[in-house]
Amino acid sequence: MNHKPTILIVDDDPMTRESLRQALEINGFAVVEAEDAPATLDKLRDNSVNVVLLDIYLPGQSGLELLKEIKRINRDIKVVMITGYASLASAIEALDWAAFAYMEKPIDMKKLMATLSRAIEQQQAELSLRKPLSARLKQLI
Repeated sequence: MNHKPTILIVDDDPMTRESLRQALEINGFAVVEAEDAPATLDKLRDNSVNVVLLDIYLPGQSGLELLKEIKRINRDIKVVMITGYASLASAIEALDWAAFAYMEKPIDMKKLMATLSRAIEQQQAELSLRKPLSARLKQLI
């Protein structure tokens, strides 16, 4: 990959966004931030995003509802749900709507970086498989 993968952090807590942004930038990611659903949709329109880190509890619209919208807009974006209030019901709903992962706060940064690497690798593999066969063969030659 020639460019830095872009991560969109969606959390209404500015301190959470700041700590995640710092950790992600140190690890080589480009970062975009949003505090609610409308800002998230704006950022998705204006940026090429690989992964969304999405808090479940947001003002106005839940992260789970926003997950559904994100997947309708672009099924290729990987979404990692984050929450300080984990429950089996929310985990199941997130995975039913194709969340890539579900993580509890406080977030273990090593686990987060490993999860993001896997999400981006899977995304690249899926996008590559959708290319026409002739384009994939050219990459091998």
